[in-house]
This record gives sequence, C-alpha cells and structure tokens, in this order.
Amino acid sequence: MTTAISDFTLALTYDSKCYGAYNNRGLEYYHQGQLAAAIRDYSCAIAFKPNEPMFYSNRGLAYHGNNEYNQALADFSTAIQLDSDNDETYTYLGELFVDWDCIVDAKS
Repeated sequence: MTTAISDFTLALTYDSKCYGAYNNRGLEYYHQGQLAAAIRDYSCAIAFKPNEPMFYSNRGLAYHGNNEYNQALADFSTAIQLDSDNDETYTYLGELFVDWDCIVDAKS
C-alpha cells in the first residue's frame, strides 16, 4: 500500500464521511490498476456528495478500465448532466465509444 493510500485511509478513520478522502484514495487505487477498489471508493464519495460530477467521471474511468462499459456510460452521462461544460468528461465519453465500437466490431 502506498503512503498516499495509507494517509487517506487514516484520514477516513477520523472522518468516515470525508468524500474527498474517498475520491483521492480512489485516484491512487486507479493509478495502481486496482480498479475494483477505486470503484468502491468513488461510490462512497458519491454516496456522501451525489451532486459532484468529478466523482462520476472518475468512477466512469475506472468502470471503463474494467471493461464495464454500460456502467461507464451511465457515470459519464450523469457527470455531463451535472456539469455540461466539463470538456474532459466528453473526451472520456468519446474514448469509451471508440473502445466499445472496437469490441462490437471484433465480435461481429
């Protein structure tokens, strides 16, 4: 476990509702390829602050990386509904569609 993950885990022992710590620990897990752990932490962040589009974008990236395309689409769509000016989420959505199309084509 990295120092950052340990630090965020410690912070959560003091405040188990600290949505920022869940999101940031999720980012660390994501960058380490621990996608299930990242999804779990992003989901906790969303539970405590459901109107934060960044949390949905982050979880969508983790779902995408885990080849869970329907869940990624749902999260990116929610993020866009909450903040339609976030160009980064549109980019993530476009990347999802490219990957999804490649998989559909490969199965055909």
